[in-house]
Amino acid sequence: MMPQTKCTLLLLLIPLFLLVEIALGQSKVYVEVYNNLPPGSTFAIQCKSRDDNLGVHILAPNQVYSFHFGLNVIGTTLYYCRLRSAYGQGVYDFYKNSRDYTRCTQVCTYKVTPVGVFAYSDGRRVPDFVFRWK
Repeated sequence: MMPQTKCTLLLLLIPLFLLVEIALGQSKVYVEVYNNLPPGSTFAIQCKSRDDNLGVHILAPNQVYSFHFGLNVIGTTLYYCRLRSAYGQGVYDFYKNSRDYTRCTQVCTYKVTPVGVFAYSDGRRVPDFVFRWK
């Protein structure tokens, strides 16, 4: 390939790459975490990514904590959350691109229970058990 052809190809690929990044950045994923613990049982949740710390939130029974974000173009989006309750504590990846890109395309739903956390996938009524209290 001649140097001029390489330069032209590069000039065509850069805008295409930017358009893909803009399109992915505009598609939002929502994470919803429901407190399904018994009456009087709260839990604390703190979610983080490499760039963001969403702070500590205390959820009373039947409350929902939610957040949203855009996917990065290289497919490495990761949000992990630390949970603490009277039932135990632990850390779980609430959104991991390699696992969740096709599992929950718009809304990732989690329910916190006395035994741990259940995840609901798009189009499935039966949840997956994903996290046991430690």
